[in-house]
Amino acid sequence: ARGGSTRAPLKNIKPLAGKPLIVWSIEQATKSICTRIVVSTDNEEITKVSQGYGAEVVFCPSSLHSGDEQGSIKVVNHTLDFLRVREAYKPELVVLLQPTSPLRSVDDINNTIRLVIDEHLDSAKTQYKGQDNGAIYVSHPYVYQKWFQVTGGHWLPLEMPAGRSIDIDTQEDFDLAEKLLKDTT
Repeated sequence: ARGGSTRAPLKNIKPLAGKPLIVWSIEQATKSICTRIVVSTDNEEITKVSQGYGAEVVFCPSSLHSGDEQGSIKVVNHTLDFLRVREAYKPELVVLLQPTSPLRSVDDINNTIRLVIDEHLDSAKTQYKGQDNGAIYVSHPYVYQKWFQVTGGHWLPLEMPAGRSIDIDTQEDFDLAEKLLKDTT
């Protein structure tokens, strides 16, 4: 969750339906079968919000947060290295939930994790109409560390509907997400 988005600075803590954008991902992860919630950020405000909602935070240099897939890979590898060195922690799987996809469901997360486990995959990711929607990536750590990819090796997609596949980049995206959230509650 970087603080310096070029289109919308600090969008990760901008309110969406009454709570900061990143909180949607933290709460979904907390309700899922994930066992540890770690936010990587380069921003103190995002750190405070994330910790306030129960997530651990690993502070990551701004230079690694580029906003593209390569940036995500660098950030995940930094976080994995930090946790390995600090406490000899090695997760079985990495579940990457980008804060800009707040409409994914807990079932979407759990189903993507189960797909990797049940099908003995290296990784899986969510898509909408066959296109990467950026909502959920589940991979074994070696996919990031050895192959330097978000998904790689033997992987499968999990299809998500349009309404849960929104990726927030602009104010129009925020407005649409707000409308969809109000329509479902």
